[in-house]
Amino acid sequence: MRQITLCAFLAAAMLVISCGSDKGNPDVATDSSPDLTAETAAPDALELQEVAQAEVVLPPPDFLWPGGGHPFDWPEFVKDREWLLELSTWSFGVDQGEPVPEFRYLPDFALGNGYVFSLLGYANPLHTLHSMSGPIYEKGEGFFSDSWLEVTSGPDGVPLPWQRQWVGRVRKTDITHTQAIGPSLALFTVDVAPRNCVGCEAAHRALVRLAIVKNRSANKLNDIWLSVRFARDQIVDGQGVFETREDRTRWTTVIGDFPDTKVTADGLQISLGALESKQEVVVPLAYIVDDSKNLRAETLKALKDVPQDTLLDNTRQWWVDTLAGSTTIVTPDPRVNDYLQFSKVMLLSQTAATGASSAMCEYTGTWLRDNAGPARFLMTCGLHEVVRGMLDYLWLAALAAGNVKNSNYAAFTAADAQEEPDWANMPVQTGRERAESPSYVPLMYSWYWKGSGKLDFLPERLEMMRYALDKQDIQDDLLPFSTDETFRTAMAVAHGMSMFEQFESGYVSANSSFLWVAAAEALALMAETAGIEDVAPEYLTRADEMRQAADKKFLQSEGWYLPYVHEANGAAIAPFEDVNTKPIWSGYLAPGDDAALDNLAKTMDIIGGEDGILVTPLPQLLTGVVNIPIEEGIYTGMSPGYFLQNLAAANHPAGEAAFNRLNDHLQAAGTVAEYQVLDDFSPLHAVYDDLGPIGDYTARFRPWEGGILGDAAYAYLLGMQVNAPEGSLKLAPNLPNGWSWMEAKGIRVGESFTDVSIQKVDGAVTVTASLRSGEQLELGLSLAVDSDAMGSATVDGKPVDAPVTETRWGTYVVSFPEVDLTSEAEIVFTLVQL
Repeated sequence: MRQITLCAFLAAAMLVISCGSDKGNPDVATDSSPDLTAETAAPDALELQEVAQAEVVLPPPDFLWPGGGHPFDWPEFVKDREWLLELSTWSFGVDQGEPVPEFRYLPDFALGNGYVFSLLGYANPLHTLHSMSGPIYEKGEGFFSDSWLEVTSGPDGVPLPWQRQWVGRVRKTDITHTQAIGPSLALFTVDVAPRNCVGCEAAHRALVRLAIVKNRSANKLNDIWLSVRFARDQIVDGQGVFETREDRTRWTTVIGDFPDTKVTADGLQISLGALESKQEVVVPLAYIVDDSKNLRAETLKALKDVPQDTLLDNTRQWWVDTLAGSTTIVTPDPRVNDYLQFSKVMLLSQTAATGASSAMCEYTGTWLRDNAGPARFLMTCGLHEVVRGMLDYLWLAALAAGNVKNSNYAAFTAADAQEEPDWANMPVQTGRERAESPSYVPLMYSWYWKGSGKLDFLPERLEMMRYALDKQDIQDDLLPFSTDETFRTAMAVAHGMSMFEQFESGYVSANSSFLWVAAAEALALMAETAGIEDVAPEYLTRADEMRQAADKKFLQSEGWYLPYVHEANGAAIAPFEDVNTKPIWSGYLAPGDDAALDNLAKTMDIIGGEDGILVTPLPQLLTGVVNIPIEEGIYTGMSPGYFLQNLAAANHPAGEAAFNRLNDHLQAAGTVAEYQVLDDFSPLHAVYDDLGPIGDYTARFRPWEGGILGDAAYAYLLGMQVNAPEGSLKLAPNLPNGWSWMEAKGIRVGESFTDVSIQKVDGAVTVTASLRSGEQLELGLSLAVDSDAMGSATVDGKPVDAPVTETRWGTYVVSFPEVDLTSEAEIVFTLVQL
C-alpha cells in the first residue's frame, strides 16, 4: 500500500481502467466454434478424443505439498530439446469443460533479464503478456499494454476458442511455457528474456516469444493465420508495430521470414498457409524495448544473427550457473524443492541491470524497505554479490537524490551521483522517510556483513547510515508510522477502525521502534568491529534509551506488545501479526529471551496460530473491496514469513504446520501477493489493468514478501545462523512431514562453502557436514526432539556431552558441542533416542 488507502484508490481506479477482459476468447469451446478450412472432412469427435488422449502427459506422483497443473501436449520443437521439458511442479492448467477463473485466481508467472520484464498467466488466454516494461525497470507513466495471440482460419476469421490451457516454467530458469489446445489446432509459446548473450548484448533489450502452431488433427488445414493482438492501438512502423510510454517504446515484429504478414493498428497478422496433419510452424516474435538510444535496429539484428537455440541455451546456462552458486536445499518433496529454487529466480528476475531490486508488479523502481526481503533471503542463499549490488545501488541513489528516500528511481548511473550531502547537518526527515524504512539501511548492511564478513563499505557510508537513524522523527524516544507500512489497512479493519485510517497523526509505532533499536545496535557492532571509536558507545546508549521508551509505552504486563498507541484515542486493542512478530524477526529481541517467548506466546493466545495461520480475524464482513466480500480476514503477503521465522527461531512445535501452510499462502506459480484474502488464500487483487497505467491493484509478483517467505522456509528447514566475521556456522534443521532425509549444498559463510546432509532412520538422526572449499569454520548443531530420553550422542563415532533443554512449549532441543570443520574430513553427528 503506497500513497493511498485501498478503498480510495479503487474508487478512482475503477473509473478509468478495464478489469481483465477475455480478449475475444470464450472460456471454453462452444457449439459456435468456427470451422477450419480443410481439404477433407473435419475429424469427428471420437478422432479428436483419441488425439487428445494419446498425447496427454501423465501427471507426476502425489507430493506432500499437493498441487500444480499438468501439460496437455507438446510440439516437436520442445520434445527435441529435452531440457525444456524439465518442468517445475508449480504450474496451472484449465482442462476441457472448466471455465477460466477470474484473474485473481490465476497464476502470476514472469520473466525478466534486468532490461525487459513481463508478467503472464493471469488473463485469458493464459499466454497474455501483461505489465511489460523496459529497457529499464521503470514504468514511468505506465506499463506497455497487454499482448496476446489468436489463431484463425483466414485473416478475418473468428479466433479459435481454446478448450484447454496450461502455463508453467522450466526448472532453474524463468523460461516459461504456455499451451492452448483447440479441437484441431494447438498454440504453444516458449518465452525467454535473453541473458548471457556475449557479443550480442543488444538482444537483452527484447523479450523473445516462440509461438508454435500445431495441426493436431488427421487432416490438412488451409489458410491458417496467427495474429498478435494488443489492448492499445498500435502504430505501424515497417514490418512491426509499436506503442510508446513517455520516451520509451515497445516495438513488436516477427524475427523470421514470413512475407505474408499484415501490419495494422490492431497488431500483426501472420500467414502460416496450409498445415499438414501433425505439422507445426514456429513463429519467432520479438518485443523490443527502446528509448532515446534508438537501439531497435541493433537489437533486431542481434536477434536475427543469434540462433534460437543459442539464445535459449545461453539464457538457461546463466540461470543454472547463478543458482549453482547459491545454497540449495534438496528434500524428498519435488514441489518444496521447486518452490525454494523459484524463490531465488523470482528475486533475480526483478533485479535491474543497475543492481536495483525492483518490485515489478504495479510499482517498479526500487523501494528502500522492499529491498529487505530480497537482501535477507539472498544473503541466506549465499548470493552475496547480488546483495552487494543492491546496497551499492541504494548508495548511488542516495548520492543522486541527496537523501535516503523511501522510493528511488531504478536506473541511475554513476553520472547521476552528486556531491555527498553533509549528512550530520541535514534536517529531520518528513513524509514517508520520517520513520521505519530508513532503519532498514543499517540492518541490510549488517546482514551483508554477517554473511560475507566484509566491512569495506563502512568508512564510506557510515555517515549516511547515521543519518538514516539520527534524522528520523524521534519524539520522546518514540517514533511515528511512516504511513507507508503495508499492514496498516489490515490492522485498521481488524481493530474495528476505518479502512481509511492512515495512522499518520497522533500515533506512535512499536514497529518503528523495534526496527530502530535493532538497526542502532547493528551499526554499533559494525563500527566497533571496524575500530571506529565513539560510534558504538553512542548508538548502544541511544538504543538502550529507545528500548526503554518502547517497552514502557508498548509492553503489556502479560508480555505482549501494543502495535500502536494514539495520544487521544488510546492504545491498540490487541496484538497484530505484522508487528508482534517483528521483535524476533528484526533482532530487537533474541529468540531465546523470555521477553521474546512471552510476546510470541501471548500473541498466539490472542490471535491464534497453532494451526500454522496467524491472521487477526475481522470483526465484521468487509465489503468495501469492489466485489470481493471478505468474512474471515485479510493479511499481508509477508506476515506468514514473519510468523514461520518466529516459530523456527523459538523452536515452536507449530513450525511444521506453518511451514506446510506456505502451500496455502502461495499462488499457483509459487508467488505471494502484497495483500491476500484469508477466506480462500487468494490475492486481494481487485483491479487488472490491461492498458498499463496501473497494471494491478494490489500487486501480485512481490519480491519483498516473496523474499521474506523464502527466507523463513530456509530458517525452518536449516535454522542457519551465519557469522562470517567470527567464522562460525550454527544449524538447527527440521525434517517435517515424516521426511527421512534432507540435503543442503553450498551453505556459504564468507568464502567458505559447506555441504550438509540429514538422515533419520528408526529414530536415529545422522547429520554429515563437509567443507567443500574455503577456510575452517566453527560448526554448531542443535536438533529438536520429542522427549528428553537420550540414548547416545556422538561426533565421528565418539560419545559427546549433548545437553537436552526443554523449550517453553514442552518440546526438547539437543545441543552438540561446537567442532572445527576443516577440509580434511567430513564430520558426522549422530543422535539416538530411547
